[in-house]
Amino acid sequence: MRGQMNLLQKAGRTYLVLTSLVLLGAGGLLYVSIKAFLVDELTEGLEASVTRISSRLRLGEAVPSLPPDLEIETGIEGQSKETLAKDTVLFDYVQNEYQAFREVSATRTINGSTVRITVRQLLLEPIDYLASIGIPLVFVLGCLLIGMTLINRRAARVVWQPFYGILEYLKRFTINDDEDMTAPTSDVIEFQELSMAIDALTNRIRSDYRSLKAFTENAAHETRTPLAVIQTQLDDMLQSPDMTPGLAQRLEKASSAAWRLSRLNQALLLLAKIGNDQFASTVFVDFETLLRTEAHNMEDVVEMKNLDLSVSCTGHAQRTCNPVLAETLLSNLLGNAVLHNIDGGWLKVEMDEARLTIRNTGPSPKLDTETLFQRFRKADPSRNSVGLGLAICRTICESYGWRITYSYAESIHELTVAF
Repeated sequence: MRGQMNLLQKAGRTYLVLTSLVLLGAGGLLYVSIKAFLVDELTEGLEASVTRISSRLRLGEAVPSLPPDLEIETGIEGQSKETLAKDTVLFDYVQNEYQAFREVSATRTINGSTVRITVRQLLLEPIDYLASIGIPLVFVLGCLLIGMTLINRRAARVVWQPFYGILEYLKRFTINDDEDMTAPTSDVIEFQELSMAIDALTNRIRSDYRSLKAFTENAAHETRTPLAVIQTQLDDMLQSPDMTPGLAQRLEKASSAAWRLSRLNQALLLLAKIGNDQFASTVFVDFETLLRTEAHNMEDVVEMKNLDLSVSCTGHAQRTCNPVLAETLLSNLLGNAVLHNIDGGWLKVEMDEARLTIRNTGPSPKLDTETLFQRFRKADPSRNSVGLGLAICRTICESYGWRITYSYAESIHELTVAF
């Protein structure tokens, strides 16, 4: 996805950003400090020049004015001995441009005359500071960033190697693998604790899966025979010549309940097996052939309801899946379309490389389309069904990453499986 990055990239980027901000702040502080230091040193030098010039004037030596570096004015009113220091901008006739100067001006009484002595010196321009400070700082910053990047990559290969080993182990983990595997160990305490926690979790998951699988297999085996015996005994009793009408009616209800219990048992066990991934084996299944076979098997029911059934397949209709689940999916979808159809209606099945679509006539649904695929939800509660057909279809589709949808418009039901 856009904007995603791994843990090391995010941590490295954070370090680089923080380091860059710190170095930029340090560069700004260094700029201010150096500038203040240089100005102070320059001011002290100018004040010392004023003192030396005053001493030479007292000795009667001639000191010529050299504007703008040195100006000596005599006959100044006032006797203030205050020394003023400031920055000023003056036109430099030598360089023929305005220049920034540091100026120290002092008024002194020398040999009975008031003299103002002003000395100036060029200040470094900001570009000079940036050149002297910024270029080395950028060089240091670049070397630091490159060094940190190389160190982070090295750390990724060495320090984080156990993490990637554990991640690869989790990717290869399968719940139905008979071979017990353990997560990679490490001398890093955090990774060692993570490996131990993952081992405990995977072992518990495998144990629960094996227990549930054994229960499912035992339940499928142990309940099938008693239900078959009950159904057989009830059928034999219904054939008895001494059967009274009242008792026959009660036995028919019991037989219907036993039949429904048997179908419910088979459907729930099938859902449990799908959830436990007990249909892991897959092959290339020819859906066109399978679809036409299922449609042929339902010809008797189709003729009984006087339905117009048409099957159309185009393109390559092969899918990688378990053949038992593929047969169950098509059987349930076609059976649902036939069961909930109307006498004299029609049923159209279309399939191509991308999807399977089943359209059929029928009464308006009594359930919301969002709850139609839930377990024990029946469009018509009066029908003798267990309400698990579409739930099984959705579970099969989800196990292979397919998407099943339902819609209803103008008395037409439509079920679509998008591969």
